[in-house]
Amino acid sequence: KKHEGFKEGSRALLLANENGALSIDGIYGALCDLILPKRGFEIAAEVALGDNVDSIVVKDRHVALKLIDYLKDNNLGKVTLLTMDGFSQNSALSRIPEGVVGKLSDFIECDELFRGLINNLLGDIFVADDFRAFAEKPGILENGLKIISTKGELLSNFSLSGGKIILQEETSLIAREMKIRDLKDAITDLNAEILKKNGEKTEKSAALENIKKELELSQGETKRLELEVIDKNNKKDVVSKELKRLTDEIALLDIELDEIKELISEFTSKRNSLDASIKEKELQIEASENFIKSSNVKIEN
Repeated sequence: KKHEGFKEGSRALLLANENGALSIDGIYGALCDLILPKRGFEIAAEVALGDNVDSIVVKDRHVALKLIDYLKDNNLGKVTLLTMDGFSQNSALSRIPEGVVGKLSDFIECDELFRGLINNLLGDIFVADDFRAFAEKPGILENGLKIISTKGELLSNFSLSGGKIILQEETSLIAREMKIRDLKDAITDLNAEILKKNGEKTEKSAALENIKKELELSQGETKRLELEVIDKNNKKDVVSKELKRLTDEIALLDIELDEIKELISEFTSKRNSLDASIKEKELQIEASENFIKSSNVKIEN
C-alpha cells in the first residue's frame, strides 16, 4: 500500500495532497522521500532521524498550521511538520571532534533546497569508525555533539544507545527507500544490459544478413557452375560421340587403305609383268625389222 508504515497523520496528509483533496500549497513531501543516505549510512540515518523519518516538510509555519487544522477538522491523526522557515541557515560548529569520519549530514543526499534543513536536523551528529573510543571517555563531547556509528550506535554526553539493528522494508522507511534505490539501480543495469544485448543483436542480425546474402550469391554461383558442368558434360558427350564416329570412320578408312595398297601392289606386279612382255615384244619386233632389212639388202643385191 502507498505510504505504508507512515504515522496516521503523515499518511493522511500525503494521500490527501496526492488525491487533490488539499488545496494548500507549500507541501514538499515526507522527509524520507526527500533524502537518500549514501550506501553504508542508512542505519545511522534511520537512527539519527528517529520519528522525523516520516515527518512532512512544508514551506513555512502558516502552511503547517493549515495542515494541523485539516487533521483536526477531519479527525485524521497526528503529524510532525518540519518548516523550511524554522531553522538557522548557519549550522556550522566551532570544532569538529578528532577521530570522526565526518558529519552525518554530509552522507545524506538531497536537493539543495533541503540542505539547510538536513544540516540543522543532523548537524550536531558525527560518524565515527571507532565508536567505543568515544563511548569509553565520558565528557569527551562538547556543545551537545553526538557520535553515531554506521551500525546505529548513538552517543551523547548523557546517553548511549545501541544493539542489533536490522532495517526491514516492512518497518523501516529508510530501508524501503534503499530497496527502491537498489531496484532503480538494478533496472538501470538491466536497461543498460538490454541496450547492450540489443546492440549485439543488431550487429549479429546485420552479420546474419550479410551471411545470407553471401550464401545467396554462393548458391547462385553454385547453380551457375552446376549448369556450366552440365553443359560441359553434354558437350563432352557430343564430342565423345563424334570421336567414336571419327574413330570408326578411320578404322574403315584403314581397311579400305589396306585394300587399296593390295590393289596397288597387284597392279604394280601386273604392270611390271606387262612392261617385261612389252619389252620382249619390242625386242622381237626390232629383231624382225632387222631381219627384214637384211633380207631386202640381199634381194637388192
